[in-house]
Amino acid sequence: MGDFLNHAVDVWLVRLPAHPLTAAATDDLLSLVDADTRQRVLRYHQPERDRTLAAHAGLRRLLAPRLAVPPAAITLERSCAACGSTEHGKPSLAGVHGIEFSLSHSGELVAIAIAGMPVGVDVQLRSPETDWASIRSDVFTHDEWSDDPIALNDLWARKEAVAKTTGLGMSARFSEIHPASTGVRSWAAGRIAGRDLGSTTHSAAVAILGGSPVVTQHALALSAITHTVEAEAVPSDS
Repeated sequence: MGDFLNHAVDVWLVRLPAHPLTAAATDDLLSLVDADTRQRVLRYHQPERDRTLAAHAGLRRLLAPRLAVPPAAITLERSCAACGSTEHGKPSLAGVHGIEFSLSHSGELVAIAIAGMPVGVDVQLRSPETDWASIRSDVFTHDEWSDDPIALNDLWARKEAVAKTTGLGMSARFSEIHPASTGVRSWAAGRIAGRDLGSTTHSAAVAILGGSPVVTQHALALSAITHTVEAEAVPSDS
């Protein structure tokens, strides 16, 4: 893991199996999260339960060595940038400063981003069934609209990454977020800069507040979350 300097961002992509997790794998992951997260996750239905659990267990497994605490001792707090509530909103590490994170999942892909500044990551499964026309006016401007569903999916992932970075999340006015390309895979929206991630099945993007992010992308096996991360986390462009 990087030292979170000079706009460095580490992003781990986790591929989940097409079938529900086994009882043993679920128990292993549950042992890595705190009691509040455990109770919340167990209220979810599948496949949301597996995706959320893998994201939160993976985050804690990655951060535990750096924080020198057991994974389950890592707790989160929330703050809504729109209304100030602590009952919902962007999550952060309770009692920890200088380390920020963002989680996302869609289909069988989970993304975990960790940085030293506000960060947002988003992954969106490329699906022909997405009804973009139904949300066109809320999300896209006239100039942004396209007949290419992959282009819309890519743009939506960028916009969500920006919204997560600001802390507004789904309360953001997405039609007012305009990510503009600044390079082959880089882009910017005002003071927030981002980069597209490599995935053959998903649109994926990460963004930070400030300068252009220096992104290191890793593949993380599910088995590495339940055991040791360092042995199996390797750079990946897929």
